[in-house]
Amino acid sequence: MIDLGAWYAGHLATLLQELDSVVEGSGTVLDHTLVVWMSELATPTHLHQDTFALLAGATDFFKMGRYVRFPRTLANPIASFPATGPSTNRLFVSLLRAMGQSDDTFGMTTAQGADGSALSLRGPLTELHNA
Repeated sequence: MIDLGAWYAGHLATLLQELDSVVEGSGTVLDHTLVVWMSELATPTHLHQDTFALLAGATDFFKMGRYVRFPRTLANPIASFPATGPSTNRLFVSLLRAMGQSDDTFGMTTAQGADGSALSLRGPLTELHNA
C-alpha cells in the first residue's frame, strides 16, 4: 500500500506542476482550481480514523501550505472505537463553500455516538478557510 500511495502522490505532483505552469489571469490554472486527494481508508486494516485529505490550489479560499490535524474530541459512532474528529461531511461543506454554494450540509446532518451523544455533521471546517 505504501508503494501505491507513492505512485499516486507522484502522479498528483505531476498534475499540480502542470496546472501551476499555465498562466491564467493574475495567477495560474492551479490558483483557480481546487484539487482534492483523499482516501476512504486510513489504515491497512480498513479503519476510518485519521483519514487524510490533501487540498491544493484555490488559495483565495483555503489557507494552504500547512498540516491540520483535528483533535479527537467526539464520541465515535462505533462502540469500542476511539474518539474521533469532525466528519468528512463537513469537509464536503467547505468544498461546496469554496465553489460559491451556501449549503450547510452534505448528506446526513447528524449521527449518534456510541455513548448516545448527538454528533453534528453540519457546517464547514472553518479552520481550513482563509480568514
